[in-house]
Amino acid sequence: MVRILAISDSHGDRRTLYRILDTHREANAVFFLGDGYADLLDLQDEFTVHAVAGNCDGFSCEAPAERETTVGGKRFFAVHGHHYSVKHTLLRLSLAAQSRGVDVALFGHTHTSCIERVEGLTLVNPGSVRDGGRYALIDIQNGEVFPHLERLR
Repeated sequence: MVRILAISDSHGDRRTLYRILDTHREANAVFFLGDGYADLLDLQDEFTVHAVAGNCDGFSCEAPAERETTVGGKRFFAVHGHHYSVKHTLLRLSLAAQSRGVDVALFGHTHTSCIERVEGLTLVNPGSVRDGGRYALIDIQNGEVFPHLERLR
């Protein structure tokens, strides 16, 4: 089994972010979906993080706006979501992800957790680290994707 931790929108809440990361040290990969990139800078030696920039990360952020990578045999497309109008619809993001042939699209921006399945594509928004300690775990087992929405207790 491969476990992926998806986090987003820490907006300076390093304490909660670090607690989530510490709780899930078993994760094989970590995706950070923007708005708080600076919160990760102290952790670069401890974790391999696939990060993307959010609309609040500023122009000096070194993370790309989009990222495609393969983990556990599944292709992931990660964005913050503001360029895809995810606060209004998931259609643009779904179409972009499908055109790239990915299995999972990860996004943030809305601060609202969700899991959607659209024609073989899994869309996951982990919610906001800052607003409620929300995150997602995505397990890949026997070629299947099993996303779970979580909340730090």
